[in-house]
Amino acid sequence: MYLYNICLCFRDLTKNLISIIQDGAFLGTPNLKFLTLTDNKLKNISQGMFDGLFALEQLKINKNMITQIPGNTFTFLVHLTRIDLSENPLVCDCEIAGFLDWAKKVKLGPKSECHEPANLKDIWIKNLRLDMLNCVRPKSNSPPEIEIIPNSNLVLFEGDSIELLCQAVGTDALEGVILT
Repeated sequence: MYLYNICLCFRDLTKNLISIIQDGAFLGTPNLKFLTLTDNKLKNISQGMFDGLFALEQLKINKNMITQIPGNTFTFLVHLTRIDLSENPLVCDCEIAGFLDWAKKVKLGPKSECHEPANLKDIWIKNLRLDMLNCVRPKSNSPPEIEIIPNSNLVLFEGDSIELLCQAVGTDALEGVILT
């Protein structure tokens, strides 16, 4: 059970040497509107670390060590209108592709730019296009290998649930594949 802090609207955690924020760390702050995590040691961000920030309007995660932004990280933050990612060593590759569409809907900090690869260095994220990311992979003649765990026969009954770990390895993109 979480006790909600109804009055907390601003949280400035600048220069706190924060390197990890666990998923759900902000669950007790549903009214937080402005979160500043500037100049910390964050390397990774995920959707889970922002769980519970239902009212968040502005996020400053500049001057950290963030290299990747998973595509779905901010999509559920429906009130977020400003995000500052400046001065992070962002790698602008296929991993950032899902973030690009979402980023068009918000105001980005002025130096929210690519750090790598070299041909995209100092390009503002809002100016990136998918064709610049070099996401096309060469076609292969063999289908990808698919591993499903658990790989043993199981007996399930109606209403039972099971968690499957699926991993596909290959060079072709899979289209229209649905695992049920």
